Amino acid sequence: MNRKKEFCFAKNQSGQTLIELILVILFLSVAILSAMAMMSNSLTGGVKTELLSKATDLANEKMEQVLTGKNSKGYDSISNNNYADEQDVNGLSGFSSSVLVTTYDTYKEVEITVNHPETNSVTLTAFLTNY
Repeated sequence: MNRKKEFCFAKNQSGQTLIELILVILFLSVAILSAMAMMSNSLTGGVKTELLSKATDLANEKMEQVLTGKNSKGYDSISNNNYADEQDVNGLSGFSSSVLVTTYDTYKEVEITVNHPETNSVTLTAFLTNY
C-alpha cells in the first residue's frame, strides 16, 4: 500500500507568477514613494507658512512701535534715524527688519519690511499725517 505522491503540473494553474509579483512590488513602490513625496511637500509648505505668519506678526509689531512713537513723541519723531535695521528680531533667528520713512509735503510714508531666508518678505506700508 505504498502510494507515491505524484505532482502534476497542469497548464492552467491559479497561482501567481514571478512576473506578476514583481509588477505588484513595483506598483506598490511607486505608490509609496509618491505618497512620501506629497507628505514631504506638505511639511515644507507648513513650515514656510509658519515663517510667513511670524514675519507678518513682527511687521505688525514694528508698525505698532512706530504708531506709538508718533502718539507719544510727536509726528516729527518719525524718521529713519529713530528706527535702525534689526537682525534676529525679538530673538527669532533668521528674521531681519527694516523701516523706511519717506517724507512728503503733507504726510509721511512708513514702509516696514521683515525678511527670512526661507520665505517671502513681508512689507507693511502706512501713511501718517500730522493731525
